[in-house]
Amino acid sequence: RRVHGAFYNDGHRHSPTVGFSSSANSTSTYRVKGHNNTAKFGVTLGIYNRCVKESTRRTFAVTNVVINPNFTSPTGNYDVAIITLNQTTDYTPICLPGQVDKNLTNRVGEILGFGETTEGDTTMPCTLQGAYIQIFAAEECKESELPSQVPNPQILCAGVTGGGVDSCQGDSGGPLQLVDDGKFVLAGIVSYGFGCGKIGYPGIYTNVYYYLDWIKENM
Repeated sequence: RRVHGAFYNDGHRHSPTVGFSSSANSTSTYRVKGHNNTAKFGVTLGIYNRCVKESTRRTFAVTNVVINPNFTSPTGNYDVAIITLNQTTDYTPICLPGQVDKNLTNRVGEILGFGETTEGDTTMPCTLQGAYIQIFAAEECKESELPSQVPNPQILCAGVTGGGVDSCQGDSGGPLQLVDDGKFVLAGIVSYGFGCGKIGYPGIYTNVYYYLDWIKENM
């Protein structure tokens, strides 16, 4: 079963997170930058309905947060952070991408989150939402309405050609996952977008494959 988690700051849900080892989780740098007191942090895993108390949930303290030192807010490049838990978990982690995931053009992946289902509607859903989107080729991203810094190897540009399906506010830090040989693979991390589901504005995702060496060095 897919395991979704949430990163908390001082008791308040701050961002989605996804575990890729027994004690390490990933999220978006936007969500943790500037928050330096790990004593106030926590990660809850096994969330499927945030409005009820679930037996699948377990909460862990955070011992360390590593932000990619090259992160720049204006471009969104290097938007990846690693959260280390205070103990190992018995949840099955998502797999990191391999060589087969170097070129993801036209692959279909799944996004998950508890973010807005309609842009501007701040009523968040109780149950974990999911949707399927396509990872676009660099040429398609160039032809979109996205800024000139897109595309680049550090990000994935993904969505639905006709619009209407997208990650949205509250989803940043969550997964864009694929299935390889029956296993879930973390291909991307929700980074940012221009509105939600707008035609010509695909979502932007951190390309996890690009950061494999950095991730492994900081796990």
